[in-house]
Amino acid sequence: MFRDKSSIQTKFLNKMIYVVFISIGLWCFVWVQGELLSFRSESKSLRTDHIQSQKALLQREVGNVVRHINLARTQAEKKLEISLKERVEEAHAVAVNIYGQNICSKPLPEIEKMIKDALRPIRFNRGRGYYFAVSLDGVEQLYPVSPEFEGKNLLDLQDSKGNFVIQDEIEMVQKNGEGYVRHAWKKPGKDPSNLSDKISFVKYFKPLNWYFGTGEYLDTAKELVQEEVLEYFACLRFGEEGYFFGSTFQGDPLFSNGRVTRGSNSVMGLTDPNGVKIIQEQIRAANTPGGDFVYYSWKKLNSTTLSPKVSFVRGIVDWEWAIGAGVYMDTIDRTIAENKIALIAGLKKRTARSVFVMAMVLCLVYFWSRRSSRQIQRSIDRFSSFLETARTDAVSIDPEIIELTEFREIAVSTNKMLADRRKAAEELGKMEKQLQQSRKMEAIGTLAGGIAHDFNNILFPIVGHTEMLMEDVPTDSPFQGSLKEIYTSALRARDLVQQILAFSRREKNEPKLMRIQPIIEEALKMLRSTIPTSIEMRTRFDDDGGFIVADPTQIHQVVMNLATNAYHAMETRGGQLEVGLKKIHLGEVDRVTPEMTPGWYACLSVADTGTGMEQNVSEKIFDPFFTTKETGKGTGMGLSVVHGIVKRLNGAVQVFSQPGKGTRVYVYFPLENTGPDSDNIEADEPIPGGTEHVLLVDDEESILIMEQQMLERLGYTVTPCAGGIQAFEIFKNDPDLFDLLITDMAMPEMTGELLARELSKIRPKFPILLCTGFSDAISEEKAAFMGIKGFLFKPVEKKALAKKIRQVLDEDHLS
Repeated sequence: MFRDKSSIQTKFLNKMIYVVFISIGLWCFVWVQGELLSFRSESKSLRTDHIQSQKALLQREVGNVVRHINLARTQAEKKLEISLKERVEEAHAVAVNIYGQNICSKPLPEIEKMIKDALRPIRFNRGRGYYFAVSLDGVEQLYPVSPEFEGKNLLDLQDSKGNFVIQDEIEMVQKNGEGYVRHAWKKPGKDPSNLSDKISFVKYFKPLNWYFGTGEYLDTAKELVQEEVLEYFACLRFGEEGYFFGSTFQGDPLFSNGRVTRGSNSVMGLTDPNGVKIIQEQIRAANTPGGDFVYYSWKKLNSTTLSPKVSFVRGIVDWEWAIGAGVYMDTIDRTIAENKIALIAGLKKRTARSVFVMAMVLCLVYFWSRRSSRQIQRSIDRFSSFLETARTDAVSIDPEIIELTEFREIAVSTNKMLADRRKAAEELGKMEKQLQQSRKMEAIGTLAGGIAHDFNNILFPIVGHTEMLMEDVPTDSPFQGSLKEIYTSALRARDLVQQILAFSRREKNEPKLMRIQPIIEEALKMLRSTIPTSIEMRTRFDDDGGFIVADPTQIHQVVMNLATNAYHAMETRGGQLEVGLKKIHLGEVDRVTPEMTPGWYACLSVADTGTGMEQNVSEKIFDPFFTTKETGKGTGMGLSVVHGIVKRLNGAVQVFSQPGKGTRVYVYFPLENTGPDSDNIEADEPIPGGTEHVLLVDDEESILIMEQQMLERLGYTVTPCAGGIQAFEIFKNDPDLFDLLITDMAMPEMTGELLARELSKIRPKFPILLCTGFSDAISEEKAAFMGIKGFLFKPVEKKALAKKIRQVLDEDHLS
């Protein structure tokens, strides 16, 4: 077909045509023969196969029922044990709560009475269950069903088998604190000659030297399980007409035809029209190992017509139950007839469809093969031309080992450009790396901005509601400490977000004169809760670590990163984490780096007894994205961030490590000569308020509610709006009603920036305060250029918000 028989076009097209013709021919032959053979076989064995499948269905369905019953039986006692334990745990919790709330205000006997009065009326397990309590000297403290035993010593109480009940229970709680105890009793209302096993769960209550308990008879659990399975399987169906039935080995009915019949008259003499003793046959099958089939005639559901039926029956020997299910034979005949008709019709349709599809496939494959072969040739020509000009591959290709003509030509072209590429690769190799690093940092910056916006919106209600709670709760309340911890942690989270933004070059941090030791202690306190007890934490601090000029959040981040790395090095085997802080003087010869100036430094040390590092590894630990941790344990940015922070503070980092002997890191911060002047510390000022009317806008409902409450506490009248469009409509109707707009920036449909522009058109110089979690779209400078009087970042504290509002309103009044 083509001149060059070795070309891809020729080989590909010819072989595809051969493969298609041979494959389709073979497939058609095999398929037609298979359909004919299958049709003949199905015509002969359809009835037998269908009957066998129905029998298999019956065996499977009845087997599932029996397995379910056996599983329920085995789980009944376990469920009973769990139920008893949960009940006693509830009683124990009630006692702990009552004791804890009253021990400081009421005498012990009164507390004991309160506990007994609380537990005495409680009943469960359909009224059978109750709580009892006994002191470890054997005195019955609580026994609701026989109050006359309360206050008596029952150490000598024996069950029906002579076991000392109270002594057994006391031994259990003294040994294990809690556990199960079994005894035999004469069950109330039953034959006194029959003993019933009873299981109890007891749990020690240390404050009163008591134990609480409750119990249940095991045969009661068995009866409950039987009731549950009868209710469940009576209504269970399978197939179109299949249902389950059951009776006892004595001929007493259990369930049938969708109803529970337990307690009805005996059906042992039930006989079908052909004289088959149905129940007796079912009991025979139930006593057969693995079950057996029973054949008889019976009426269908919702029908009085008798139909031949085959059932499969298995026995629950322990319970003396016969469980079965059946199908009707006339249903099988109807199904067989329908299947025959469907089989013949389907064969005709599939035959016609297959002939059409095969013809279409043959045509499509031929045209696709022709087109694909031409596309391959064009692609090869373009690839050869590209390689000829690019010349950037650094491997050699031997043209003699290539079979196809086109690729031999490509190989020749490729080898021509190898020499030029080797030279270019050397020049283009720290540039590609620099570009990759730049892209990574840009991606981190984008991610940080998104996190900052959402996280600040989450923090804002936490800060605001905590402030208001601290105002409402009395200063001597025990809740004040918790509220202050929440408030401090929320502000720390806010500062951490600012640090993330600063690292991603999206936010500026202002260093300030500060003591370093409290920041380190706060970081270690936070870290202690996350470190396993197998790691011992030690601190060695000077009395005064001195003052440094830094951002507190950055120092917090340095400590957390170094301590976390040390913890990860000891995570498998445990060890010691030691953090130290001391003043140290470095002279000319003591400097860690040439850039450091002689003088006093705060030396932070973090040491671990972990795995340690080889020298070639420790030399790379400050490189961005370098990590030796497994996936999910580290990003390779922690120590890079530490190095960057310390370097910007004119400090230095020093690392000493040996494999198997741990790692010690020293961080040096330049100390300031003096600390902050206490006379210059700003005294607590009253938070300013006002009576003006504020239009408040935010699409976050939690923030809107919190801000409204905060402003109303300051005396302002507030009109809240859940979006920019709503606020615009309200303002448009009465522009002079409001004195100030406080709006979020990022909102759907109408942003805060757009809302500010629209309101300024209606009322020029209208005071506007913009409050945002984070946005690249606007800055404080841009907001001022737009005429917005105030700009705040969420989360903002109440005092800062109040001052900014007064500043904006007072400037407006003066103008």
